[in-house]
Amino acid sequence: MKGSESYAELKNIFKPGKEIGLSEYSNANFFSNDTIYASGFPYPYRTGKITVSSIPDPRDPSGTAFREYHLWNDGYGQEDYRLAATSFVRKYWTKAGSEEHEDELPAVLDSEVYADYSGRLIPRAVGYASQVLSYFFRGKLELSLAESRLSVDPIRQGFDGITLLARNITGNGGKTENGKLTFAGRYKMPDETSYRYVSKDICTGCSVPDETSEEFEADLTGSPIPMNASEISFYLVYRGTLGTEDDAVAVGFIGDCLRTGIEISLPGTGAYGVISDPDSLNNPSAQGFDTVKVCVKNVSAEGEDMSGGKLTAVVKYRLSQGNPFQTAPSGTSDEFYYVTGETGDDFEVPRDSPATFGFSLNRPVPLWATDVYIYLIYRGKLGTEADGVAAGFKDISEPTPLWLFNATDRICLFGEIYDSGSDEARNVLDAPENGGNGNGKADDGRGIDSFDISNLVCSFSPAGTPPLTVAPGKDIRPSALLTDYEFVFNYSYKGPWGSFVFRKETKRYGIKNQYEASSLNVTVPPVRRVSYFSKFRGVTVYSGSTIIYFITPYPEEPPCAFPDAYDY
Repeated sequence: MKGSESYAELKNIFKPGKEIGLSEYSNANFFSNDTIYASGFPYPYRTGKITVSSIPDPRDPSGTAFREYHLWNDGYGQEDYRLAATSFVRKYWTKAGSEEHEDELPAVLDSEVYADYSGRLIPRAVGYASQVLSYFFRGKLELSLAESRLSVDPIRQGFDGITLLARNITGNGGKTENGKLTFAGRYKMPDETSYRYVSKDICTGCSVPDETSEEFEADLTGSPIPMNASEISFYLVYRGTLGTEDDAVAVGFIGDCLRTGIEISLPGTGAYGVISDPDSLNNPSAQGFDTVKVCVKNVSAEGEDMSGGKLTAVVKYRLSQGNPFQTAPSGTSDEFYYVTGETGDDFEVPRDSPATFGFSLNRPVPLWATDVYIYLIYRGKLGTEADGVAAGFKDISEPTPLWLFNATDRICLFGEIYDSGSDEARNVLDAPENGGNGNGKADDGRGIDSFDISNLVCSFSPAGTPPLTVAPGKDIRPSALLTDYEFVFNYSYKGPWGSFVFRKETKRYGIKNQYEASSLNVTVPPVRRVSYFSKFRGVTVYSGSTIIYFITPYPEEPPCAFPDAYDY
């Protein structure tokens, strides 16, 4: 609770990594009645920033009046808060033409200012002295982390949503009623010795139940807790009616309760989730992803073992309000949905080499899901901790159908497109000026007839999936995937040469359909990133996940325009 040695050092308190005592922090960022813009106190000072709030009219409490407030920011990533209120007679003063003497009107502290003060001072005081909570505050809250409801900002790489399970354990008739709940987080950044803080009001007019725990979510959008932070602790502060007390405080605390340390990567099959032969892309409830597979590795910075615990997979998504498989996709739901799956107890996250694990989900991820993210949360023995929590996060593709076209019904000869096996195509090959010899074949012996793509097997096809066949001029949609935005697609098939099996590997791209921050500046609204679709042979496709199989042009130069020449 102690920081600088003298008041003169206050000018340095906003430097990163500077240890700040509680007294210094309050002195430099808040007023008492006798220090409002007083000489000899360099902080806080007038910033020129003003906000207007409605308050009960002091002349008529049943009415409403508007008051201007001076704003201040404590320099630790918090939003601006109300530092002091302007005199209520200011508007009459300015009407009288005394604007140039406006600063002579004394600023004041009112209930709105005190509310903003308490929202910052109480959580910080709790953070400094969590070990003496029971001494200062009669009310007690039991807290635990609802780890399956973590939210991550993929652009700023931070936890922007924390859900706590809270229960009032004050006892002795100390029930909560009509109070205010404030979340506070405390953490350290790498190479920094001092803590950083973030706080957020959760609700007003609320209570914390006694019998069972209730979820309370803190929305940290704009000021997320970085994923590379350490010593993360959470506090929940209740202020309001507590039993017979009208303005009591109850506090809950969980310390060092969250860290990253799990690396998520794509399994060797190339997919986290698979829908085989999706029935219809036009029906959002036709099929869904009921299982996911992930490749995981323990990459905790301190080399802590993760063994003897439970691993939970969480897939978070929004839901499209219309068919998302088109260039101008429909809007999405405002809310996120969560589905989960978990391992049994006594699970180990391997450290030396990654391993692949599967999870059965409690309900399917819909084919029309957007804004899809996957989390892994380990809870159990973590190094020397008996009940630690570690997490991993991955922004994965939105559901990505595959399209495969057998375009061997057309062939490119000498830079022109022809129907495969047609007399016209054979005549071109046999023409003397093209080096023809009258056998209707290219001089390298290749034929010009179309053929079936048979015994098609994809690397991610579930066991027991029958091989597929695609006739010339036909197309299939063998699967829809949850994958990475760039992935490798492995498949095998038989062509026109009897039992010979071709094995192919091609880089493909997953569909993106999600909101993303367009800037690290939190005041800039997010933008929607989408993939673009086009039509091939009358089918709307995403080119990034489409494979068009065609006969190699003869000669290879000049080629025919691809894929337009093969379209119709």
